[in-house]
Amino acid sequence: MAPKHNNMIHNNHFHKQWQNYVRTWFDQPGRKKRRRVARVKRALQIAPRPVAGALRPIVRCPTFKYNTKVRAGRGFTLEELKAAGISRKVAPTIGISVDHRRKNRSAESLQANVQRLKEYKSKLIVFPRKASKPKQGDSEVTNETHMMSLFCAVLLYNEAVLVVPKGQLSSLCIFYPDVSMGFYNAYFGIDLRDKCSDERAAELSNAVQLQGAVIAIQQSRLPVKARKITDEEKNTSVFCSMRIARANARLIGIREKRAREKAEQDAMKKK
Repeated sequence: MAPKHNNMIHNNHFHKQWQNYVRTWFDQPGRKKRRRVARVKRALQIAPRPVAGALRPIVRCPTFKYNTKVRAGRGFTLEELKAAGISRKVAPTIGISVDHRRKNRSAESLQANVQRLKEYKSKLIVFPRKASKPKQGDSEVTNETHMMSLFCAVLLYNEAVLVVPKGQLSSLCIFYPDVSMGFYNAYFGIDLRDKCSDERAAELSNAVQLQGAVIAIQQSRLPVKARKITDEEKNTSVFCSMRIARANARLIGIREKRAREKAEQDAMKKK
């Protein structure tokens, strides 16, 4: 852009070897692969937990422009956890985020998040740390989820994280030689792969790690049916009603003062 007006003429001195300070961006394919590998490693580390992470509350977006939409917040309030019957110390251990600073400013938000927590609890499966000593709140150790933590491996193939029985790894790698494998054992070193039966392996073939959001948040939309505009709506101006209400709220103090002064003057005249 050329200089304008009666100002000093620019006389730039390029003495800093600017070619050495140019930042290139030629490693985009490598960064893409690095991000993909990092996602897979994280999925393997937290498996069989959901890839999306902890459960987040439903909060309303700030400002007048976006307050008609909802999104995921940082964490559930202590009131919401108490209403749902969950301890604030137990919540982070079962995949529920907690934010002690947030406040519930309406009963609607409180009930919505309490219902969200109850739905999450109804679908939650907690693996016991020790299969022989399950604690209160843990899932039964005889179901498929317990067997999956003992006998399943998490694999990556074509951007998808799969959970398959460990007994089928050899045959799977023959058909898919480019699959990258990683194991997860929820029982800290206990390896009972030899005890896995073929019937149990067949049942586990359908087990997968949750890839999407944990209880996705849906935007509430009220459908409005098309109809004719009434005469009352044609003669009514919402803008004028809003301006009148705004003026009444702004002038309420001075109007009360004028009414009080007029009443005092009338009282003086009567005397």
